[in-house]
Amino acid sequence: MSSHPKNHSNNSTTYTTHTNHKTTKPNDNITEYLQTLFEAHILPHIFRLLDLAQANPLISSFLLVQFLCSCVPIALFIIGAVVAAATALMVFSCVAAFVLGPVVLGTTVLGVVVWGCAWVGGVGGRVAFEALKSYGVFP
Repeated sequence: MSSHPKNHSNNSTTYTTHTNHKTTKPNDNITEYLQTLFEAHILPHIFRLLDLAQANPLISSFLLVQFLCSCVPIALFIIGAVVAAATALMVFSCVAAFVLGPVVLGTTVLGVVVWGCAWVGGVGGRVAFEALKSYGVFP
């Protein structure tokens, strides 16, 4: 892991990063690849934020408190939205089941009736045809 020395000049602390910029394929060594990406892209931003916080403690503490205080209402809003969505989903599902249940039952009964009529019509028609044929109605 690379080290991050502090350079002390003018009573401010600056962080420098020493990253290994060799190109590795993700399949070779995923841990080393992810560590290189983290050190090259994430750490410099974190160190810049730390420098800003140390250079301007009044502004950084104000922004931190504002962020922490605004997290509570945002979290409550998100929780409320998720609960409302889950409730709406359950209500919609129950209403849909109450509507869909009788519809499926009705269509099942209708299907059985149509099938029964077709079966009775087919068998009854064959019997009637044979009876009429035996009386000489059909040559």
